[in-house]
Amino acid sequence: MQKLMGIVLCLALASPVYGAAPDSVEVWVGEMRADRFGASFLFGSEIYVPASEISLALGAECVVFNEYTGNMEVYADSLRVSAKVGERYITANGRLVYCPSGVIFRCNRVMMPASSIAKAFGAGLRYDDEARKLTISAAGEPIQPADWTEDDLYWLSRIVNAEARGESFEGKIAVANVVLNRVKSDEFPDSVKKVVFDTRFGVQFTPISDGSVYLTPSEESCLAARLALDGADVAGDSLYFASEEASKCCWAERNRTRFRKVDHQVFYL
Repeated sequence: MQKLMGIVLCLALASPVYGAAPDSVEVWVGEMRADRFGASFLFGSEIYVPASEISLALGAECVVFNEYTGNMEVYADSLRVSAKVGERYITANGRLVYCPSGVIFRCNRVMMPASSIAKAFGAGLRYDDEARKLTISAAGEPIQPADWTEDDLYWLSRIVNAEARGESFEGKIAVANVVLNRVKSDEFPDSVKKVVFDTRFGVQFTPISDGSVYLTPSEESCLAARLALDGADVAGDSLYFASEEASKCCWAERNRTRFRKVDHQVFYL
């Protein structure tokens, strides 16, 4: 334990960043300014915050960072968070929380999306775009493991691999979202396996016909399936998808509402 504590990252001792960068954002936890050195910034649609400072402000008891491996551990009451620089997720109480742009290292700090930390701690977010100020509410009930089975992961990872082998990581998650949305919908069967093999109105997924659903899934397909099962969402409430080419004349194009296009796939509500 003594050796472990020896690598605790004391971010408060890092040199301050003078002057506000164009992408900078103020971050408060309740009535307290939580990023004292102005390290938080807007990146796309995400606000990245210093993981250690925000976690401590939300009540974490200890934050440990190993600069050699890039691993960070956050310990709080009823909550354990693990993160690694470069990964596209953090782990909170055994549940994977998606970070689309990854966990990064900037200004001598491990930075991650405020939304990811808030989800882990059960905190709320309120952003004032005009003031460029993010307020994080006090921590609530920590995140709990998602309710899924190994059978769900087995079949979801295989249909993702077969349907989205040539798609990006986001595209793979989107396909997984469609399957899980069908499980929740009254219009479709009530389990991942039953949805994958649903033939009530003809084969729903081509990989069932050509047998590619039985191929061993890639590591990325497995991770995409696991993230979707744990709550990652890039396809909204979409229940259908088709390749961009097939979408020109498919049933969904004529009868459903387009939600978005991801890579070479079009997703429909």
